[in-house]
Amino acid sequence: MACADIGLTVQTLQQAVLDVRAAIAWLLEQGASEVHLVGASLGSCVAALVSAHEPAVTRCVALHAAPDLADVVWTGSNLGHVRDRIAPHMSLEGLRRAWVPVSPGSFARRLSRRGLRMLVASVAHDTVLLRRETGPLVAMLREAGADVSHTVLGCGHQTLAWFPFGAVAVLQARRFLQVGRPPDASP
Repeated sequence: MACADIGLTVQTLQQAVLDVRAAIAWLLEQGASEVHLVGASLGSCVAALVSAHEPAVTRCVALHAAPDLADVVWTGSNLGHVRDRIAPHMSLEGLRRAWVPVSPGSFARRLSRRGLRMLVASVAHDTVLLRRETGPLVAMLREAGADVSHTVLGCGHQTLAWFPFGAVAVLQARRFLQVGRPPDASP
């Protein structure tokens, strides 16, 4: 979804948001009264963007989340090839401006809406989405008045899928979705 074609990246993420919103509309037609979203990595970006625009979403878990997609591309170890194609033509600041419509931090105020609770999880050993990038998102959300919890998982980006790290993440997400607060989360 994130690629050197700036416009295509925006279009694919916007389409992902539209697709998730269509699925939510279908769930509501089937009788669901509220919707919870969970996303990891780029999926956390989609989950946050949908949560910012869809009032039926009452809880959002964003694993590996950052306020700005451009920063992830610029600093992440797995996206160096994308950065290398963009850098000769555009600065990081220019990319940030171009990707404002698909960067969760741009919607901090919308994510602070009444009735939405968020859990943002960073991982301690991530080289794709650096842990230092999650902190600013949590700070932006708190400054905007969002009901947000933050937790740090002791794994890396890909190892989140491995046992026991995946199990820990699932248990924390499950607890948050059930009661609204993960264990050991900061207030």
